[in-house]
Amino acid sequence: MISLLAVFGNPMVVLAAALTVTLHHLVLWAVLPSSVFNYDAAIWVVFVHAAFVVLSTSGAVFIGRSFFDNVVRLDEQVQARTAALAERNARVRHLLDNVPQAILMVDGTGKLGAEWSARAAEWLGAPTAGQPLWALLAAKAPDEAAYLELGWESLTDGFLPRALSLAQLPQRVELDGQTLAIRYIPLDDNEDGPIGAMLVIFEDVTARVAQERAESTQRELMALVQRILQDKHGFVEFAHEAEELIAQVIAAEELSPLLARRLHTLKGNAAIYGLDSVAETCHALEQEIADEGTLPSVEARGALQTRWATLRSATDTLIGEQESEQIVVGAAEHRAVVRALLTGAERAVIAEVVAKWSLEPGRRRLARLAAQAERLALRLGKDVVVDIDDHGVRCDGEALRGVWSAAIHAVRNALDHGVEPAAERLAHGKPATARLTVRLDEDIDQVSFSISDDGRGVDWERVAAKAASRGLPHATPADLRDALFADGLSTAEAVTDVSGRGVGMSAIRAEVEALGGLIEVDSTRGQGTTLRLRFPKARVAALSMAA
Repeated sequence: MISLLAVFGNPMVVLAAALTVTLHHLVLWAVLPSSVFNYDAAIWVVFVHAAFVVLSTSGAVFIGRSFFDNVVRLDEQVQARTAALAERNARVRHLLDNVPQAILMVDGTGKLGAEWSARAAEWLGAPTAGQPLWALLAAKAPDEAAYLELGWESLTDGFLPRALSLAQLPQRVELDGQTLAIRYIPLDDNEDGPIGAMLVIFEDVTARVAQERAESTQRELMALVQRILQDKHGFVEFAHEAEELIAQVIAAEELSPLLARRLHTLKGNAAIYGLDSVAETCHALEQEIADEGTLPSVEARGALQTRWATLRSATDTLIGEQESEQIVVGAAEHRAVVRALLTGAERAVIAEVVAKWSLEPGRRRLARLAAQAERLALRLGKDVVVDIDDHGVRCDGEALRGVWSAAIHAVRNALDHGVEPAAERLAHGKPATARLTVRLDEDIDQVSFSISDDGRGVDWERVAAKAASRGLPHATPADLRDALFADGLSTAEAVTDVSGRGVGMSAIRAEVEALGGLIEVDSTRGQGTTLRLRFPKARVAALSMAA
């Protein structure tokens, strides 16, 4: 009976029972000994019996104590720990409700857990446990939601390294005028296994982005100031052309190769003038055209106009009123006329020389193109020397305006595709410093403009393969030269912000053909390439004879 009392888990119950038994037996033994042992037992028998009671009581006390510790006290500990967890959860809830980020817990399949911060509900809408993260984003950012869903599939299939898959997930999202940066923090250390639980943190970086844009605008304005101080006339001409191109891009009603050329030309010239935000906007529009195959929305194209207007308005004060038309005369030309007058040269000869002054000095154009080439080479990390050879040629700047604008594409291709890195040039026995030559020549009937490099030359086999893949003729050298100027054909391995769209060369051909000119390409593998544009002299260098 005493042993059974151990189930109470309280030693005092057992001791009380043992004391009761002891007193009961002692009293009965003292009054009537035979009532306890059925015979007149001696006192030592009582002590032996008491020893058994002590032993059983000790065992029962031990069992009861253990039961109390393992069961009864465990329940108390569970209750205490439950209360502590509740208190900690309350603190965590308070923390989540007061952190400035939107924090969500997701499992390996991208489904939301039961806890999230108050900012998550405020910025993203009310989350639901078990809801996919991309479904939560879909209402406010459908494009990023679709991108996230596809990226999560890549993350879970384990085909790519985890770090690379995480880097391919959306890193920023625009929600109701806010810019939110997104971080993904795996909660396991298993880089090779399937993804487990993850923290997804959205942080409001709107102010930071605005500051970055302001700083970027400031840098662009500083670059513009430098360009204007170096070549005010050149910038004014670029600005007018840029405005025309942007107006044409905005007014476009359908996608066309002409639109692609205009965007590519604007991107190239904007980058040369240090207007990175304009160039990046053009690049984004080009990428949208390449990905979707449709005309970008009016809103997307409007962003280009807005960005340009912001930068252009800041230069109005610096540029001032439009300069009146000027005639630029070199010292050598001036001396030649003075000498002709002093030596009694015929009036018609002198008049022809003076009339030629109304044309733009070719050297000024070549110098501008050379400066652009040097800046681009520096950007590409290539050491290039640019030579200018103008032969005193003067041309109609307005007639050739489109050609000069498109010529930057030839420079970009020469520097990006043609000129090798220094290590590659040295390995092929070439000087580490490459050489680019821009040249103007004229004869009785023609004016020619050429760009030559001493790079790796055109890979005609690759041109043939690209032409064949697009169904273009490629059997003869003439076919390959035509393919080189086809819209969308590029031998570049990848599209970059410098080249690779296959648009630049077609833009050059369009401008040359508009003037009734011809294009020639001379290229030797491993030695270099010369692109030569020939124009009828009557179209690009007609003399303005004063009455």
